[in-house]
Amino acid sequence: MKTNKQKYKDTFASLTCIEPIKVEEKTMKKQHKISLAFAMSALVLVLSGGTICYANDVGGIRTIVTSWFEGKQTQIEAVDDGDLGYNFYKENEDEPFMGGGGVAFENGKEVKLSAEDVLEANARYVDKKEDGTIMVYDHDLALDITDYIKDGQAKLIVSREGEDIYWNIEVDDNSVSVETNPNKPLDADQYVRVQ
Repeated sequence: MKTNKQKYKDTFASLTCIEPIKVEEKTMKKQHKISLAFAMSALVLVLSGGTICYANDVGGIRTIVTSWFEGKQTQIEAVDDGDLGYNFYKENEDEPFMGGGGVAFENGKEVKLSAEDVLEANARYVDKKEDGTIMVYDHDLALDITDYIKDGQAKLIVSREGEDIYWNIEVDDNSVSVETNPNKPLDADQYVRVQ
């Protein structure tokens, strides 16, 4: 992964002036001072303009998004993958921990989802830890559901902010499969409420 300095250089390396800058020396002192002041002001504007472009991420260098991750609000770096998605990086990590994307339809046209929307859509998930612990994450909730898994399956009701979400979870040695539903399913009597 490139450093910010390298990304900055790559982004601004192709910038060129539209017209050549002409510097003329005038013999009148008053005009010379005004020209020098004008040149210094122009230089300050050009340099600050580059800094503003970098700070506002005009070149697509990076986007920092605050989102829910493992039950805590976390700042995550989102890097556009050049297609319809993003790669997401934790602070001080070179490898993405997640990728995702999608589109919405506005006035009949496909519009790429923002990084914030992609992370919000993934704020509910199940994670199997290296020690075998199974965790449910739903925004600010972090629940250990290991004891609820029977024969690799669990049907749970998780309540957050007064809303019940029905979780149908399947776990095996290599993967986790999750379905969430805000509507009461036909087999709701098979679900167990957890908190």
